[in-house]
Parts: sequence; structure tokens; C-alpha cells
Amino acid sequence: MKAFPYLAQGEPLDLGPGILRGLSREQYDRLPSINQSTLKKWIEIVMVGGGCPRKFKHWFDTRNDGEKTEGLLLGSALDCLILEPGAFESKFAVAPAGLNLRTNAGKAAMEAFESANAGKDILTAKQEQTVLAMREALEKDEKTTDVWKYCQKAVLQAEIEGYPCKGEVDLFSNNTEYLFDLKTSRDASGKAFGKSAWDLGYHIQAAFYLMLCSALGLKKSSFSFVVVENTAPYCVAAYTLDWTSDAMQYARKLITEAMPQFAYHFTRNQWPDFSDFEPIKFPKYSRGEIVDFLGTSL
Repeated sequence: MKAFPYLAQGEPLDLGPGILRGLSREQYDRLPSINQSTLKKWIEIVMVGGGCPRKFKHWFDTRNDGEKTEGLLLGSALDCLILEPGAFESKFAVAPAGLNLRTNAGKAAMEAFESANAGKDILTAKQEQTVLAMREALEKDEKTTDVWKYCQKAVLQAEIEGYPCKGEVDLFSNNTEYLFDLKTSRDASGKAFGKSAWDLGYHIQAAFYLMLCSALGLKKSSFSFVVVENTAPYCVAAYTLDWTSDAMQYARKLITEAMPQFAYHFTRNQWPDFSDFEPIKFPKYSRGEIVDFLGTSL
């Protein structure tokens, strides 16, 4: 299988195609293959957003800078607690409650705590309670009982359209046609989640993973999202995207067209800015204003 060494974080870990179980996150990041989040960002910035490759490269080079948002932090903590419970204490630490960070003593205590837990994500006591409440809601939800019982995290690696790709599936089983992904949301209602799913490119994520399965000869026909709200009463919903849906067909076409573009710029390390002089593309609604003023049809 081909490899894209520049996509690996650290020393590239060369493993063949297949279902890879038991990989740590550090090992996954070292796989020199394209993941869905990076390809999705290329599609978002360059193909759909009309941006330039240089703008994408800036995102790629700075994607790990800065602190996680609270939503991402809660989602990561819940993923670990549900899918890798034995690793939670090595990845997360809960800050002592009641520290007054406006005092020198409080600041010193917090600095000592952070030093003792270097490399871990820090949760507040309130955030920990939120994560525990979300886990409890998921464990009590009857419609997803079999998901937690029979599915496990797995890494898939294969070539899509001739390019090496990888994906970390939250919940995978050989005994079902479904793949499952765990999401947190402020609003898990159908209308709200549908909008956020579209805006965040979940259809592209789903198509990418199902294309990986197809490349590995795995019969998977649907991608499902188990969604838990991150505020009380922590309601749980489940949504499915079928392989034959219009959204998935659109996503597959985007992925197919994005792959060679993405590979071209990475292999040549060429990141051009916007093109030379070109006509301005006015928005569609400008046509109506022009017609109204000139009294002609376009």
C-alpha cells in the first residue's frame, strides 16, 4: 500500500490494509494515510468554500495549536470513558474543586496540579460530572444497548481511489451492516442535529468510512450516529445515513474528486494562493436587483 509520510505525526508506522485493533491514538496518528477530518477540511476550504490551497495548508500546519474547546474536550472525555475506560486516568485529570485562582495560593496549587498531570487534558469538577451524566444516559438508553454490548473501537486502513486512507471507527462489529459513531451535542433533536451534521460534514465522514469498508470487502450499508446532549437531562438520539442516500452519493463524489487534488498538492508541496485576475462572481440575488433597475430580463 502507498504511504504519505508527511501525513504521519512522528515516525511513520507502516502497517498494511485491514482492520487494526488495539492501536493507541499515538500509533494511529503515525499511520501515513489520509484521514477523513483532513480530507473533509480540504473539501470545506478549497472545493466547497472556494478557498485556495495555501489557506488549507495554514490550517493543516496549525491544526493542533491552541486549547480544545469545551465541546471538544467533553466529547473526547466521553469517548474515552465509554470506548477506552481503562485509559481515562492516563489521558484526563480532574482539577481540585474549590481552588480560588484569584489568590496566589490557589494559582500555586493549580500550577502544581497541572505540572503533576503534564500531557493530560484537564477537566473541571463540573465537566467531570457532565461527562459521567452523559455516560449514564447512554448506558440506560434502551435503543442503543446492543451497540455498547457488541461493538468496539477499531481502525480501518485501505486504499480509496488508489490513495492510502485510514479511519478510527468508534463502534465496529463484524456482525452488523452498521458502523456507529458517538457524538455529543447541545441539541440532539432531528432538526438541530441534521443542521449541525450537514455543517460539520458528517455525511462526508460517513461516506469515507463506508468506502474504507468497501475497499476491505466488508459489507456495511449504513452509518449511524449515537448522539447524547451535553446538558441536562442528557437526552439520547440515534440517526442513520444509508449508503444509497442522496447525501451519501454527493459525499462520495466529493471524496472521489478531492483525493487526486489533495495528493497532488501534498506530493509536490505546492500551495498556491488565489488565481490571477478573474471576473467578480456576484451573488445570485444581485440579478434580481439589476433586472428591477434596468427593466430588462437576464
